[in-house]
Amino acid sequence: AAKMVHDRGAGAVVTGNVGPNASTTLEALKIRVYVGASGTVKQAVEDFKAGRLKEAKGPTTDSHSGM
Repeated sequence: AAKMVHDRGAGAVVTGNVGPNASTTLEALKIRVYVGASGTVKQAVEDFKAGRLKEAKGPTTDSHSGM
């Protein structure tokens, strides 16, 4: 998924949390990760644009915590 994001030219990912594998991969690809998103995609984008999301500087959750 991170390669697809990179190949499409994205400079950032907006998500609720980011695990260690995704964090490492996205960091290597120079893609910023913003966490704390919830609700609809529209709300997440609005929160991102308004600066309400926090840039992750590493994983925010354990591996496989969403499973």
